[in-house]
Amino acid sequence: MYSPEAEYVAFTSIVKAEGGVEFWLTAIEKMMTQSLYDCTRMAVNTYPSNGIERADWLFTTAAQPILTVDMIMWTQNCENAIYEIMKGKNA
Repeated sequence: MYSPEAEYVAFTSIVKAEGGVEFWLTAIEKMMTQSLYDCTRMAVNTYPSNGIERADWLFTTAAQPILTVDMIMWTQNCENAIYEIMKGKNA
């Protein structure tokens, strides 16, 4: 599937336009959701261990999964810093 910004996300599996239109359009919608979920999962799994050096990672998939994973990692690192401060360590 292509976004208006010309980003491309491949479907995880093939959806055939067979039978009633309400069925195959629903199948396409579900596959769009599944494909974006799979892209987001792949982005989480390939996030670099050194989060500072992630220039190559930023261009591995569509923007929305990258933004989602970046916010997940930012929140996780903030929580870790707060826990370290609570333990009396420098964060």
